[in-house]
Amino acid sequence: MTDPGSDRIAGSAKEISGLKDAYNRGEYPLKETTDIHAVCDLIKSWFRVLPESVFPPSAYRDVMEAMRTFADFLLGLLADSKYRTRES
Repeated sequence: MTDPGSDRIAGSAKEISGLKDAYNRGEYPLKETTDIHAVCDLIKSWFRVLPESVFPPSAYRDVMEAMRTFADFLLGLLADSKYRTRES
């Protein structure tokens, strides 16, 4: 996923609806040409209709700390790979 902000740009309502209908029929409609923005909107819409939160409010601080730790880990991997690429 190289598209920055793919979770913030709205996808086509027609494409989102088509994806949703296909999944509800048990199909797997994703292709290489599927708009990433439509996929992100579809996932966000599924989260909005969940009867309960994925993470309970009491876990907010723990979840945020885990995300920071994971982000730091990913940034470390990126820094290491850039360094190794230059040294090679």
